[in-house]
Amino acid sequence: MQDDYWIGDIVRLKGHEGTGTFVGDVSKSKAKVNVGGRIMLVNKNDLSLAPEDTDEQKAKLDNLLHDLKTPTKSSKAKPVPDDIDLHMEVLDPQHRIHQNRVLDYQVDHAKRYVEAALSAHKRVITIIHGKGTGLLKTAVLNYLKSLPQVGHLIDKHNGGATEVWFA
Repeated sequence: MQDDYWIGDIVRLKGHEGTGTFVGDVSKSKAKVNVGGRIMLVNKNDLSLAPEDTDEQKAKLDNLLHDLKTPTKSSKAKPVPDDIDLHMEVLDPQHRIHQNRVLDYQVDHAKRYVEAALSAHKRVITIIHGKGTGLLKTAVLNYLKSLPQVGHLIDKHNGGATEVWFA
């Protein structure tokens, strides 16, 4: 048993297939774990850190991300929504992304969304990045500020989202 899990650690549960995300301690012996969007109360003795991604898993993930970026000839253009939620519970409810890749994964989704919004000639979009530590918000804002097409950025939802107005 490991006593010092960090919030966001990917963990395995004894007797349960797959992984979950460590949400927090409840007591010395109990912890909360998010498994498939469901919060479970578990014994800490039943937890172990999930192993780091193998090269094979990384290759599969890279292929998945490539497939998401590359439209097929038979696919029809989907309408671009007015907003995107970058919370991992929304982007990756199956918890397939290792915690070391979460920020890159979220920023990549934000960039692809902005590119799609620009291609669809959207005038205003909203990027929901959450409040958290501010790392994701900072990375997204730095990207947006580098784009000449961005006219205005407006804080929304008490700093948990950014409304983007294209010039």
